[in-house]
Amino acid sequence: MRGRSAALVVAAWGLANLALATLMFAFTTDLMSHVVYWLAVVFVLAIAVPAWFARDPPRRRLPEASAGTLAVAVGLAFLALGAALGIWAVLMGVAGVLVGLAVLGMERWIR
Repeated sequence: MRGRSAALVVAAWGLANLALATLMFAFTTDLMSHVVYWLAVVFVLAIAVPAWFARDPPRRRLPEASAGTLAVAVGLAFLALGAALGIWAVLMGVAGVLVGLAVLGMERWIR
C-alpha cells in the first residue's frame, strides 16, 4: 500500500482501537490501563495524519520491503537469542542471514 490508502488503513486501525478503548470503561476501572490504551489510540491517529500527506519515497538502492532484509533481520535476532534458546536458534540464525544475503545479492544483481 502506498500514499493515502496506507493512511486510511492506519486511521481505520486507530478508529477500531478507539472503539475498543471506549469498551474498556465497561470492563475495567484500572486508570493505568485506560491511560496507556488512550495514549496508544492518540499515537496511532497521530501517525495517520502525516501518512495522509506523505509522498512516495524516491527509489532506493536497498528497498525497505525486501525479503532479503527481513531474512537478515530475523537471522540476526535468532543469533542474538541463541544463547538463551539453544544451538538450534544459532543455526536458524546463520541460515537466515545466509539466505537473506543471497536474496539481497540477487536483488542487487537484477537491477
